Amino acid sequence: NTWDIKPVQPTCVRWGEKRGNSTHCCRTCGIILLTGEIPGFCCGPKGSRFNDVKPLPPLP
Repeated sequence: NTWDIKPVQPTCVRWGEKRGNSTHCCRTCGIILLTGEIPGFCCGPKGSRFNDVKPLPPLP
């Protein structure tokens, strides 16, 4: 058997892809997500992990 090697198509990953009238982001914390990321992965299902990590202090 001989392998047929072809070029790989570039992946189009974007931050905050527009979906209808809204930006692709987490509904709980509002962080902008990459194409393909599932809303809520950062905060858990329905925001169940949102308060598990303390917020960062403000920037100086």
